[in-house]
Amino acid sequence: HFNVLTVNTALIGLSLVYGVYLFSQLAYFVGGFAGVLPEGFTMAEYARRGFFEMATLCGINLGIIALSVGLVRKTPRAPLALRLECLFVGLITLFLVVSASAKMGMYIGSYGLTRLRVLTEVIMVFLGLAAAMVCLWLFVPKFAYMKAVLLLALVMGAAVSWTDVDTLVAHYNVRAYQSGKLDTVDVAYLASLSDGAVPYLEELSRDENTAIRAEAHTWLTRKNGEKPDIRSWNITGIQAWEILSDNNSQ
Repeated sequence: HFNVLTVNTALIGLSLVYGVYLFSQLAYFVGGFAGVLPEGFTMAEYARRGFFEMATLCGINLGIIALSVGLVRKTPRAPLALRLECLFVGLITLFLVVSASAKMGMYIGSYGLTRLRVLTEVIMVFLGLAAAMVCLWLFVPKFAYMKAVLLLALVMGAAVSWTDVDTLVAHYNVRAYQSGKLDTVDVAYLASLSDGAVPYLEELSRDENTAIRAEAHTWLTRKNGEKPDIRSWNITGIQAWEILSDNNSQ
């Protein structure tokens, strides 16, 4: 075991570094909340950099917290001062997650959803909840945070697997375009999605915008309209097949 004073000193130093870093880069971190893009960034660069910075620092910070608590002698728990310092690091981690999520939200608000953006937001929610569980464990030692994190990963993984992400993406993008939230819609990307996007392509084939209407109609005619057999039968596939059959018969 390490001396508590040594670990505390290291954590205080780390906290000061974080404090100075966050204060000096405050506009960068809060830009997503205000919807303001910092100078020198594209929207994509801002969102991607925020995510990768957050993911890296989350791994480092959560490792530091676990290591710090594990390095000192607990009688029966780690000293309060050390736990408070670890809590500060945990709260910084939560702030980074929320900040990165806000940046991604601004990106989505400007360009719409994709599969990757949906999964990125899911990962950020998971990391935020995992960081919150670690913070709780600091003051509730009996809380089995590792089991909780693993259970959370299983539940969120199952939820994503069972969710029709392509339909969600197509629904959001088309509705955002129709409401004026998005200036345009990427018809070619919608066409690259699975059957869940077909009803929304069919909607766009009647759009007031001539270019979007023509592009949506072109992609509908290129789609495979084969009826799903019993092995791959599902409601989404049947709906897509009916739409494509009607389109091809016209």
